[in-house]
Amino acid sequence: MILYHMDNVNAMTCEQSYDVMICANGLEGRDTSVVKKCKEKGINIKSWLVFHYEERENDSEKDEGDVLRYLTGDKVIDIMTSYSDSRSYAEILGNQSEILKNSKKIGIDITGFKNQFFFPLIKFLYCKMGITGMDVFYTEPATYKFPKSRAGESYFPNVRSSSNTLFNYSKSKDGIEIGSIEGFTGASSTKTVLVILIGFDGKVAVRVKEEYSAEKVILVNGFPSYLPKFRDISLLNNKELVAACGKNDIYSTYADNPFEVYNVLKRIKERYPDFKMLIAPLGAKPLALGTCVFAINYPQTAVLYVKSSNYVERTTEKEGESWRYQLELGNTIV
Repeated sequence: MILYHMDNVNAMTCEQSYDVMICANGLEGRDTSVVKKCKEKGINIKSWLVFHYEERENDSEKDEGDVLRYLTGDKVIDIMTSYSDSRSYAEILGNQSEILKNSKKIGIDITGFKNQFFFPLIKFLYCKMGITGMDVFYTEPATYKFPKSRAGESYFPNVRSSSNTLFNYSKSKDGIEIGSIEGFTGASSTKTVLVILIGFDGKVAVRVKEEYSAEKVILVNGFPSYLPKFRDISLLNNKELVAACGKNDIYSTYADNPFEVYNVLKRIKERYPDFKMLIAPLGAKPLALGTCVFAINYPQTAVLYVKSSNYVERTTEKEGESWRYQLELGNTIV
C-alpha cells in the first residue's frame, strides 16, 4: 500500500533526469508541451522513443503537434507503426530491449497516445521488462471543441437549438467498433459488472452498454477540476444512462487524478468481489491511466476501447497544465 504522488511539470527542476522518455507524435499542439518544458528546464534525457502513426503523417495540421521539431540528434529513436498494426508491444519494442533493460528511470508522455496503445505499453514495461516505477506525463487541453451542429443527428430533441450547445462532441467521424485492449481481456466469468467512465460522447456510452450485457452498470463521472462546468455537460450528454442508474451507482472523481480513479474502481470491486469488471474509460486520459494501473493490479479485469476507422483528431483546443504522475506498479494505491 502506497501513497500516490502527482505534481505539476512546472515544479520539475534540471536536477531530474530520465534514461528514456517515451512519447507519441500526435497532431494537437499540446502533444509537444512536455517535450518543450523538459527542454526549457534543462532536464537530462538520455534517449527519446518517439512513436509515429502513419495515419497522422499526411495530416495537414501535423506540423503543430510534431515533437520532432524539438528533438534532434542520435538521442531520438523513431518507432513507426499504425492504428491497424497487429504487432504486440513485445515485437515493436524488441529492438529497444537493451535500452529499456538498462534504464532505471523511465518517463512516458501519454498525451499523444490513444488508450489502446499506451495500456499495453505500460503493461509491457512492467510485466516483461520488470520496470515497477515510472513517471507518466499528461498535458490537459485548455478546452474542448464542440461542433455547433451535426447533420442528421439529434442528441437531445427536447433541448432548444443554440450556437452554444455543447451536446455534439464526438471523436469519431465514421462507424465504431468496441473491443478489449490487447493484454486486458480479463478472466472468463458468468457474472459481470460494466463500469463506464463517461465522457462527452453519450452515444458511444450507450453503444457500449448495449454491446456488453452486464448484470450491473455503474457510471463514473470524471470532471476537470480546471473546468468544473463540464461536469454537468458530461451528465447531460449521458442522461439516458444516468436515468437508468440508481444514485448509488454513479460515482464522481477528478478527471486529472488517476489515483483517485483507481480508488473509485477499487471500491466498486469491493462491492462486487465475485464479478468480473468490464471497464470502458471513455473520459479524460488520466481516467484511463487510473484504469490501466487498476487492471494491471487486478488482471481479471477487462478494459474496453472504442475503435473508429476515421478519428476526429481535433477534439480539444490549446494546452492547459502538464502533470507528472509517479507510478509504482504492483502496489495498492491509497
